[in-house]
Amino acid sequence: MKQTIYTLIIYLQILLLFPCQIYSATTLVNENRPEWSGTKAIRDADFEKALSEIQADTNVTDTAFNMFKLGCVYHGLEDWSKALFYFKMSARMSKKYTPFAYERIGDIELAQKRYESGLKAYRVAARKTELMPYRYVLHKKMYSVAMKHAEAIGKISWLEEVVGEDEEVMLDTGMKDIFIQLLEAGKSKELDSALLKFIAPSKYNEVQCYICSFLSTDYLNDTMFSTKTLYLLSKLSYTCKQYKKSSDWLHKALDRKDFKKAVSRQNFIYHRVVLNYRLKNYNKVIKWGTKYDKTYGSDPGLVFILARSYRSLGKSKQAAHWYDKHIKLFPNLSKTHDIIWYRAWQKEDANQFEAARKFYRTLFKRYKHGSKADDAYYRYALSYCKERNYKTAIKAFSMFLKKCPYSTFSAGAHFWRAKSYFAIKQFDNAKEVCQNLIRTNPADYYAYRARELLVLMGDSYSALRVDTARSDDEAFLWLDSVTEDTAKHLSGNDSARFYLGSCLAAVGMLDQTELVLEPFEISYGKNLLLQYELARLYQISNNPAHSFRVAKRLSWRIPEEARSCMPSQIYSLLYPGSYMSIIQSSAEINKIEPELVSSIIRQESIFNPTIVSPAGAIGLMQIMPYTGEEIAKDLKETFVLDSLYYPSVNVRYGSYYIKKLLDKFKGSIVLAVAGYNGGPHNAKKWNAQNSDDGFDMFVEDIGFSETRRYVKKVLGNYWTYRALKGIGH
Repeated sequence: MKQTIYTLIIYLQILLLFPCQIYSATTLVNENRPEWSGTKAIRDADFEKALSEIQADTNVTDTAFNMFKLGCVYHGLEDWSKALFYFKMSARMSKKYTPFAYERIGDIELAQKRYESGLKAYRVAARKTELMPYRYVLHKKMYSVAMKHAEAIGKISWLEEVVGEDEEVMLDTGMKDIFIQLLEAGKSKELDSALLKFIAPSKYNEVQCYICSFLSTDYLNDTMFSTKTLYLLSKLSYTCKQYKKSSDWLHKALDRKDFKKAVSRQNFIYHRVVLNYRLKNYNKVIKWGTKYDKTYGSDPGLVFILARSYRSLGKSKQAAHWYDKHIKLFPNLSKTHDIIWYRAWQKEDANQFEAARKFYRTLFKRYKHGSKADDAYYRYALSYCKERNYKTAIKAFSMFLKKCPYSTFSAGAHFWRAKSYFAIKQFDNAKEVCQNLIRTNPADYYAYRARELLVLMGDSYSALRVDTARSDDEAFLWLDSVTEDTAKHLSGNDSARFYLGSCLAAVGMLDQTELVLEPFEISYGKNLLLQYELARLYQISNNPAHSFRVAKRLSWRIPEEARSCMPSQIYSLLYPGSYMSIIQSSAEINKIEPELVSSIIRQESIFNPTIVSPAGAIGLMQIMPYTGEEIAKDLKETFVLDSLYYPSVNVRYGSYYIKKLLDKFKGSIVLAVAGYNGGPHNAKKWNAQNSDDGFDMFVEDIGFSETRRYVKKVLGNYWTYRALKGIGH
């Protein structure tokens, strides 16, 4: 009773000190606004400074948020009792903070090893939130805690009702236990039956791959299994990309006398072909693949594999035969588009331009909705430039722009049309095209190439134009002036939600911020003011990756006619100076330009230090583990894989590697950037093949589509960063 009275007295004192006020969403994200006092120090983990700033602020506009901030401060100072008190006060004052306050309460309880209390706090948070994605995150968090501390917690009756069971984890554990029990008991028939049921081909999933990893040919006695089971284990291992293990199981099955009865020959030959292809046994692929084709007819997967195998062995004539066979027999398969593209590129590479155009024409006419259609049309027109048939090139590019005005290749088409006009000395036309290109896509790779072309025609160099005279408020008004009339405006409820997201961002709760604000990116896409606010908000709250993503979408929606001289505030979002102290330090050590490092980071990771590519590249500069290991050896350091997630290490390693490539290619930024993405050996090959083509055509002829796009993007970034540095941005 005394404790309750004490709490009420404190609560009344707080109300007198911090009277509750009606809030409204601000019109501009501003780190200096009153309710954000102390938040930068919270994000910087300087909690003593944060506490001092909050206590000194006498202009409190949101008492509940002030309580929340104090909870965050005392949480950081590990003063648990005060942190719990202020979080609870915040939750009582405003229901919008309740779920987030109780999540932090749950974190505090866990820190003190009061697991059940922590779970109860998370349950309150989940019940009080209306955001289903956030509720799901809280449920997963609860489940993780329950599994990790199962012995300490014991069985909690309400927990299963709230979060249920993770079926995959249960299946992992359950199946593994069953197999171990059967193995230890030597019950071969039961084990074989369980495996046959479990590895049914129609049910392959991650859990089966987990079991597949557990089952090893090294210690399992294969006499425990039937021939059919051994063969299915081989197929399962193949599906799980465990190709060596797949081969081991297959050979054990082949040693059985009843193999021909247990496994159909057609199925076996097909499996043998695809497995040998993965093992890079290309001669065996050709032997068994040809046999399959003659006996059972043409299969699209095997025809493609045969072509690739001949290609890998350097037998281009035989590869072309199988590629063309695939095109003829399977014209409607998506893989056929890639084959036609490869055959066209092959012909173009051999300067057989008419033959190349035949393939390109097939792609953009017969497969006009395919992924390669625009690219094929672009290469079709570009081939006339290679033949110096500039008048036809102009017609082809003009037709391309008419039919594909919004293509990602439209800027390139404009540029090469200008170059073609220049080649036939129609300078007025060339100048007009260049000027339009610069005006509508000022920071694009081709805009910079157009500027160089204008210089060749006698014009002075037209640098990137940036309006540095506008204040933040004026930049905001500029965006308002170019926003479409159809753009949605924030409703009252959404205004309150945006404010909540801003507050969460201010104290560094970035995951929760994204859950609250993500709908605004879609629902209010045309509202440029709001998108600008979102990008600024993420930038201020140290989330550069998300800030850049929002800003990029914002830039796409700025009308073309308004892009020629955008405010510097827009460029600061599109070309951020994130991690600049680390970048400058690493660049100085390696004697390279920091602008080049920033340009690569912008393209590689959009400033996300924890991103991992599907291929396994890690961090800001997307360094592959084996590359990181080589760099560590060069630097005489011990390599630790997790260190690539740290910006200081990642940028230092990436800068070192760029310097190494620049030295290898005698200072050529184009070749160094191409080598960074496509591998130095490929950059060397492209240089040997196309070094006489001139800068522009060399870039267009980089052999990998991904690397070709990458080089253009990084060069555009690099030239823009340099231009912004030149104007003191």
